[in-house]
Amino acid sequence: MHCYRDQHRLFIQIMMNRKILSLSELKTIVAFCHESYDVPIDLDGDPEALKKFIQEMNTEITPFHMRLKHGVSEDDGRRYYALINLKDDELSRAANRKYTENETQFLKLLVAKIVDSRNGTISSIEAINMAHSVARLSAVGAEALIDRFVRDKVLSEDQGRISLSTLSIMEMEPYLQSQFGSSLSRCHVCKCICIKGQRCRGCDVKMHSRCAREFFGGGSAAFSNSCPSCGSPWSH
Repeated sequence: MHCYRDQHRLFIQIMMNRKILSLSELKTIVAFCHESYDVPIDLDGDPEALKKFIQEMNTEITPFHMRLKHGVSEDDGRRYYALINLKDDELSRAANRKYTENETQFLKLLVAKIVDSRNGTISSIEAINMAHSVARLSAVGAEALIDRFVRDKVLSEDQGRISLSTLSIMEMEPYLQSQFGSSLSRCHVCKCICIKGQRCRGCDVKMHSRCAREFFGGGSAAFSNSCPSCGSPWSH
């Protein structure tokens, strides 16, 4: 029977601080935790070692309504692992970070706007202008709050475009499903939730950009192929 040992305690402390790690970062941290207490682990030679460690951790933390969850970046397809709160049925990040009621309301509005957008992003100007829908929130306050959401890894910002972070999508999946139901897009290729991606101009088919490149064979083919559902030109 597995025993919860010092290397597991150190790992959970690090994860509670970091929240999300790429696969390579996860391997580095797991190796560090074992080396810190002279506990052998062969992550390179034993393909089951990491899987076993994750299972051990989840066995220990599930009773505390937490879980190490696997997810994939919508941008580049990289694998990530995050420490997820299973107990919250609302925006778990909002609860965890102790946002005020107004701040949580603003976050919900941003999430809805992003999910409903064509490509899963909105401009920072659009986001700031939504402040008028929240009591006692100025444009300046909204801009500062958006910056805070980005720092907290709730949102991502790239060249003035705002989107949901990989961590948020992993954390908010139950919330997104309950709030948006059948209108929540799934990628035609990988079948996972698809918020940030490419949408057909003739129907509701949507794909992650990386999945579209794979589906259409990469290169210039992505600009000349047709939607697999309605046949409209796929031009992105």
